[in-house]
This record gives sequence, C-alpha cells and structure tokens, in this order.
Amino acid sequence: MNLLRSLKSWRTVAAVVGLLVIAGIAIVVYSRMNAPETGVAEDQQLVSVRRGDLIDQVSVSGTVSFPERENMTFGSDGVVEDVLVTEGKRVSAGDVIATLDAETVARLEREVTEARVDLRDAEKALEDFLKPATDLAVALARQQVVDAEKALEDAQKALEDLDAEHLDKIEAAQDDVDEQEEKYRDIFTAWLGVTLEEHEVVTAPNDLLTRWGVNLEELLIETVGADSARGIYSRGAPADDPATRWSETVVYGIVNFYPGEIVAACGSTDAHPLNGHCLQKGFDDAWNALTTARDAFGDTITARDTAIREAQTKLDAAREKRDEMLLAVSDASEGGEGYARQLKEAEVVTAQVAL
Repeated sequence: MNLLRSLKSWRTVAAVVGLLVIAGIAIVVYSRMNAPETGVAEDQQLVSVRRGDLIDQVSVSGTVSFPERENMTFGSDGVVEDVLVTEGKRVSAGDVIATLDAETVARLEREVTEARVDLRDAEKALEDFLKPATDLAVALARQQVVDAEKALEDAQKALEDLDAEHLDKIEAAQDDVDEQEEKYRDIFTAWLGVTLEEHEVVTAPNDLLTRWGVNLEELLIETVGADSARGIYSRGAPADDPATRWSETVVYGIVNFYPGEIVAACGSTDAHPLNGHCLQKGFDDAWNALTTARDAFGDTITARDTAIREAQTKLDAAREKRDEMLLAVSDASEGGEGYARQLKEAEVVTAQVAL
C-alpha cells in the first residue's frame, strides 16, 4: 500500500511539472508570433506615433533682388537738406522727393548766372565776327601776321644764340673741372706717391686716407730717420712696401729733402707753416677746389636748361600767335565763312550746354 501511494505522488508531481513546461513554451511561442517586425538598424530609433502638424523646413542662402530699382541722383553736387518721402511710399515722375540746402542752392544759382554771362559773351563774339570785314581790318590783320612772323624769327634766333652762348660756358666749366681733378690727383702723387683711380677722384681725402690706413702724423714719424740731424736714414731710402697704398720711398724723399717744415695738420691756424707745408690742408684745399668746380659746372648746366626752356616757351607762343594771325587773315578774306567762324559757333554751343 505504501508503494502504491508513493507511485501516485510521483505521477502527480510529474504531471504538474509537465503542465508548467508546456505552458511556458506556449507563452514564448505566442509572444514571438504576435511581436511586430521593427527592422530598425543600429543608427535608427523608434519614435512613438502622435497627432500634430507636419513641418518641413528648408534652409537656403542668397540675395534678395528687387524686380524694379531706380537710383536717385541730382544734376549737381550738394548737400541734401530734407527728404520728403518715406520708404515704401509710391511716387510718380516729377514728384519732389528731396531738397538741397541753402548754400548749395545759392552756389548753383551763381553758376547759372555765370553760365548766362558766358553764353551772352559767346553770342556777342559770334555776332561781331559775322560782320563784314573792311579793307582796313584785312590790312591790319595782314600787318599783324608780318609782326608775328618777325617775332617768331627773333625767338628762333634767340634760342639758337642761347644754345651757343651756354655751350661756351659749359665747355669753360668742364675745363675747370678737368683742371681741378688733375690738381687733386697731383697732390696725392706728389706727397704720397699714390696714383688715384677714377672712382677715387670723387672721394674726399679723409675718406681715402682712412680707407688706405694712413695716419699722417705716424707716417711722418716713421719715415724720418733717427741717425741724422735732418732725419735722413743712414742706411738709405727704405724699399717700397707693396702692401701699402702709398710709396714709402716717395714719402721718405719728401720728408727728408723738402726745404721747409712739413706738418700733418695745421692746428687752429688752418694755414701752412712759414716756408713749409701742411699735408692735411693741401689735400683739403685741392678737394674743395674740385668740389667748387663741379658745383659750378652743375649750375651752368641748370642755367642752360632753364634758359632754353624759357626761350622755347617764347618760341612756341610766337608760333601760336603767328598761326592765329594767319587764321584771322584767312577768315577776314573769306567774309566770316572760315574755320574761325566754326570755332565761334562751337563756343556758343558749349556755353548753351553749360547753361
């Protein structure tokens, strides 16, 4: 009996477990069968559906242009005093939209008055020109042509004479420059045994001495011998050093055999010693004379150019006057039907346009 009861109890438990397993499987299967297919990718998300307005926005860039646009301008420059319309107001042709200030209006009125005077003068000139020319007027015009021709001839001759005159002055000034350049070269050759090159002739003496490493005081001391009352080397003249720009032999001979006193600088007196020579002053005087000659040459060239320019201006004026006289004679002979009449008429038209 006990075995039978145990068997019944085991069957009951097994039946309950089986039912639970079957129920679980049924729930899982049902859930999968009724679940919606989303198809959502990794970079997407689900959003709950709700009622509302669908808004679709589009952003663009650009420039707003008006189909009709007019630029407002005044006929003359000035300052706007009042603007009589507002933005968006409709206007028609002839409407006043702005006014100028009083100062601008006064200036414009003055310009109108001047234009009227110019027009009146041009019309009067044309009227006088169209009057028949008398024999006396024609004769006077022909005499004016003769006078103009003579003035033109004189101006041309003056220009030619002027060029020749200044050419002589320029040649004389150039000769003076050449002479002073030669003296400037000679003083370096005589006292230092140096032959200046072309580019050195335009260089001041102090700059040259510094460039060469020359100290005049030391040069005199080193060159004078110590074995003689006059400073003459007992061993004779020194050999020329090719490493220096100056000639030791020349300097030795001058310092030891020059009959007077030689000093490097003049000191406060700025003068050569009595019966002697100041090296620095000699170089500076030669340079100053050369500079003065070059300045005078430049001034001569400038004076020539100025005089020729003024003479050419007078020549051009004489030629223009001659041409005017020839035109006047031509128009007088043609009875006011020539080129001069066209000019007068053009002046009237110009005055009318300005007004």
